[in-house]
Amino acid sequence: MQTYMGVPPTGRKLRFTSCDIFRVAEGKFAEHWGMGDIAGVMAQLRS
Repeated sequence: MQTYMGVPPTGRKLRFTSCDIFRVAEGKFAEHWGMGDIAGVMAQLRS
């Protein structure tokens, strides 16, 4: 196991929320935008 942003492994489960948007052109993925709730993950790790 490795540390994540300076926080050592805890062995606990985390809930991670993200939003992903894809643009499809001519039947293929042309672009992808993604955003994750890193602040929420850090709050869970520190509690």
